[in-house]
Parts: sequence; structure tokens; C-alpha cells
Amino acid sequence: GIAPYVSHSTSFSPSAYTDENGDRLAPSEGKQIETGLRYQPVGTTDLYTLSLFRINQENLATKQPQESFYRSIGEIESQGVELEAKAALSDAWEIIASASRNDIKYTKDNDGRQGRPPAGISPLTASMWVNYTVLGDTPLAGLGAGLGVRYARQSLGDYYEGAFSVPSYSVYDASLSYDLSRSPLKLKGVKLALNVQNLTDKTYVSQCTSDLDCYYGQGRTAV
Repeated sequence: GIAPYVSHSTSFSPSAYTDENGDRLAPSEGKQIETGLRYQPVGTTDLYTLSLFRINQENLATKQPQESFYRSIGEIESQGVELEAKAALSDAWEIIASASRNDIKYTKDNDGRQGRPPAGISPLTASMWVNYTVLGDTPLAGLGAGLGVRYARQSLGDYYEGAFSVPSYSVYDASLSYDLSRSPLKLKGVKLALNVQNLTDKTYVSQCTSDLDCYYGQGRTAV
């Protein structure tokens, strides 16, 4: 049930900035390599994944504070580890969990950011979801309920000296569902579901990219 893997990908993104001659900068480019292991115990639907990744971006637009034009010399390196698990604790209980640790920083820059992480990116995120489904010969058969939590560690609000931080936050999600094909009605292919994100309607700042650019996280949303 063990499956090792490796992947390599490249990317580019056109730039909206111009140089000292008014010409558009060359696109930024990225390279990613990822390797890991997937494990599915024989005879189960459980799946466990461990992955390691590194991403390098170059030709990023950067400028000195006294200049009005940009240069495509910026570089960022991102490397980290991700863990994911999906497991059936029993026929009725299921759990899904994940965590990601990302060490990201500017490796080349002329704007004072070299060696610093970019603003607005959390170095650690994690989530967990637990779901229960009623089984057996009962009128409630097919009824399901789930509860989850999403966490993000504090991130920088700016990348300059004396930068402020955006606090860590956790938000909760929930769901109710009724699979009518499992119910006494036996309506094959019919399922009702209510999904709610940010169950407590928590007010929080999810990201700041400077002291003038901050964003609230999404309020309670029901579908």
C-alpha cells in the first residue's frame, strides 16, 4: 500500500510593472519539485500522505523606495512539509486532518526584504474534520453530521523593519446531511446537505500585505 512519488513543474506569470524605460518587465518564473509517500492500508479506504516541497521564484518585480520604476531581480524560496490523513475510525466515524509547514523568504531583493518572509503568508496551517453517519435499520439511517476546525498561525503584516504581525486564528465549520438512499424512503441518488463555514461568525483579519492593505476573513456562510 506504499506509493512513493516525485513531481517537477515550472510556471510563469506576466508582470504588470515597467522598468526605467517604460518597458514591461519579463514574466516571473517558478520551479517546483515535490516528493513524498502515500500509504493506503490494504483492504481500507484510508489514505495517508507525507510530502516535501521546494519552490523557487525568480524575476520578481522589486524597486528601491526612492525609485519610481521596477527591476525584475527579486527571488523567493519556499520549502516545507505537508501531512494529510483520511481515515475511517469505524463504519460510522470518519476523520480528515492535514497540516502544512512553509518556510518562505526573499533570497534576493533590493528593497530591504532579503532574508525576510513575504507579508500575508502563514508559516503553519492545519485543519481537522470529523464526520458521523447514522447506520443500521432506523428512521435516522443516512443522517450525517460533521464538525471541523481550520487554523492559521500568525503572519507578518509587512516585511520591513519593525513589521507588525497578524494574530493567529481558528474558525469552525459544520455540516448536516441526509442521504435519502440510505433512509427508509430509499430514494436512490438523492441527498440533502447543509454546509456552514465560520460557524460562530467570528470576525478576524485573515491577511495583511502592508499597514494599509488588510483583509477580513469570510463571515458565516451557509450553503
